[in-house]
Amino acid sequence: VANLNLSLTTTSGGVQPVALQWTLGYSPADISNISVTVAGTAVTAAKTVFCSKGTSSTTCFIYGTNATTISGGVIAQVSANLSPTTRAASTAILISGMVASDRTGNAIGATATGSTITIQAPAVSLTGLACSPGTIAGSGIVNCTIALSGAAPTGGLPVILASNTAN
Repeated sequence: VANLNLSLTTTSGGVQPVALQWTLGYSPADISNISVTVAGTAVTAAKTVFCSKGTSSTTCFIYGTNATTISGGVIAQVSANLSPTTRAASTAILISGMVASDRTGNAIGATATGSTITIQAPAVSLTGLACSPGTIAGSGIVNCTIALSGAAPTGGLPVILASNTAN
């Protein structure tokens, strides 16, 4: 899971919003799910977040039943669940369709920028070992098969077998 803060920057002397809407775009090959929770200054302003999910985007709306403005700072936390099958080194989350409104419901200027998530491949580990024959009674050949938690990294994954018996 990658967690990102969504922040609001207001201009000096500018009108502050009471509601915001935006769309997060992402690659479904790299991100399996996105969830958004209200945070920071939006919590202080007693706002709620509602999101509608698509296959490669999530549209969110921060609103409240009050006319309290949302000041600059963190307004939401975005949690992106990375797809277990992703092979990307990084993936982008784009923010588009940014709309803000003032206390009277009029649109006010708003822009947004996205973010990039750097994906670190999880460490591959040994999950199973099976040898045939299972017991070594003397000299001979034993064939072993290993199971890994994921694809072996470039160059392979060393596996060392050892025994405390002379056989």
